Amino acid sequence: MTISSLLNIGLSGLTANQKAIRVTGHNIANVNTPGYSRQEALLATYPETWFGDGYFGAGVQVAGVRRIFDQFQIDRLNADTAAAGQLRSYHQLAAELEDLLGAAGTELSAPLQGFFDALGAVAADPASIAPRQVLLGRAEALAGRIRALDGRMQEMRNGLQTRLSDTVAEINTLASGIAGLNQEIAAARVGRGQPNDLLDRRDALVARLAEKVGVTTVEQDNGMLNVFIGNGLNLVLGTTANRLGVEASGSDPQRVEVTLLHVAGSVPITEQLQGGVLGGLLDFDRTLLGEAEAQLGRLAIGLTMAVNAQHASGMNLRGEIGGLLFSDANSAALQDVRVSADQRNTGSAALTVTVDDPAQLGTSDYRLAYDGTQYTLMRLADETVVGTFAGFPQSIAGEGFTIDLASGAPAAGDTFLIRPTAGASREMRLLLGDPEEFAAAVPVRSTADAGNGGTAQVTALSAQNLSGTALGTPVTLTYDAGSQAFVVSNPPGGSLGYDPATDAGTPLTLSVPGFGDVVIEFQGSPAQGDQFVVESNAGGVGDNRNALALAALQETPLFNGGTATPGAAYGQLVSAVGVRTSSAELARDAQEALLRRSQEARDATSGVNLDEEAANLLRFQQAYQASAQVVAAANQMFQTLLSAFGG
Repeated sequence: MTISSLLNIGLSGLTANQKAIRVTGHNIANVNTPGYSRQEALLATYPETWFGDGYFGAGVQVAGVRRIFDQFQIDRLNADTAAAGQLRSYHQLAAELEDLLGAAGTELSAPLQGFFDALGAVAADPASIAPRQVLLGRAEALAGRIRALDGRMQEMRNGLQTRLSDTVAEINTLASGIAGLNQEIAAARVGRGQPNDLLDRRDALVARLAEKVGVTTVEQDNGMLNVFIGNGLNLVLGTTANRLGVEASGSDPQRVEVTLLHVAGSVPITEQLQGGVLGGLLDFDRTLLGEAEAQLGRLAIGLTMAVNAQHASGMNLRGEIGGLLFSDANSAALQDVRVSADQRNTGSAALTVTVDDPAQLGTSDYRLAYDGTQYTLMRLADETVVGTFAGFPQSIAGEGFTIDLASGAPAAGDTFLIRPTAGASREMRLLLGDPEEFAAAVPVRSTADAGNGGTAQVTALSAQNLSGTALGTPVTLTYDAGSQAFVVSNPPGGSLGYDPATDAGTPLTLSVPGFGDVVIEFQGSPAQGDQFVVESNAGGVGDNRNALALAALQETPLFNGGTATPGAAYGQLVSAVGVRTSSAELARDAQEALLRRSQEARDATSGVNLDEEAANLLRFQQAYQASAQVVAAANQMFQTLLSAFGG
């Protein structure tokens, strides 16, 4: 072994430990750099050399710089980041909706109660104008509040769509950045080692991408990273980044769709996406916001139809039959807006939807598909087929609405989106402007003949399905004990069956042509020949029976299959949003805890420990100093050798 060999060994120690100190210093400098993975200098011996009397070492070298990471931990962290991002986004929006439903300027409980209180005040003093004026003000306030709440929900939807567009733009930027780093990493690897800092930068971009949308990654042999979203959709392939877009939905005009852009056009991928901010936005749109809008629309429809039907069964101060109090829930415009033809349809069919029974009306949307011979209607909330039929009009059993063909003809493959509650809350308005036109009275009254010998008496009298004109000729009901029926004078003629044992307290309907239906209830037993006269309630300004019937709607189960009153229906909306918001908060907090654990696990493996790095720094510094002593010893030996030869 020569002196030069010893010198080279010392120099190798100096060089290797200097590089190790540099790596350690790099770690210390990046202790607070997000996403940084600590690095380690890999020291290895130079190949030993045979000198005749044995193999002698040749010193040390740096074989490479290793990046300390665990891919499983990184994948777990990205998955937890995406899940937490979705729950954060969803909870934030749900909390905003909950606040909206309970805010003083938008909640419905107070104006709903105020409306029914005003109806009670009119019933207490039906002849006065003042309570009628208050009632119209309360009715306008209720309709305005429903419109305002609908408008705020629409603002939320518009804001959500803006956030969708912004998030998609961020995803595209991050995808392009990952593709660019893929190219740099592949080039840096050629004939050299791993570009550790570039790999950290790429992982940091993937982590930021996971905040926006759920991702999975696969590393290629050349070091490039392929990134997939949804159900295996290519976002980044090598150096190519595909782009996402946001476009108006072809099947639902109120929504937008996230699409995957390519040369031939775009493909909707909304249903495949989950995770991250994007997943939370889409989930909120598909579930909570859409359902809240539908419940509000159903409330507007049910309340409007019930109030209008009852008001149209009454009589105002002028002796006229009452008309619509609120705008028609089945106006031509609303019938049209409830159906959206898919933009890809090849037929010309235009359909309409009429609500028949708000009590049966749900909150789901429906999809109607035509195969060339028959129509299939699917309820989208649970993907249940609720009807198949060959033509129109078609009443949908158990769903509360009827579909009809307005014009044109469908083609095989055409589909239509049915939204039975669409537009109702936005279009709800008070139509009545004159307090005298409020129909507080019932347009008919009854009198019993003074000579009646039985115990029968009229306990309830009302009218419905009216033509709009007052009852003309009084109708006399004469009891025939033999047939257990009242003989009805002409017009309208005929008879009205009444068995005191079974029909007492049961509403009996008498149809009068040109007027409508008179609904009458008896109690007691009439004697043979007993008479009752039903006549126009002309001059009945003090009659409050229709106002009482309208006020009674507050406690009438108009919704959810006849189980919920108007106030309860709104309460169920508020409660449902509150429960989901609370559940989302709990899920978010639980996921945040999982995310912290994943981050801690990653940091334990890849993070910089200053105590450990300080120990390494001292160790390498000492080794560097010792190597310097080896160099000094070799130099001293060389100087001694020169002196021996007289140098």
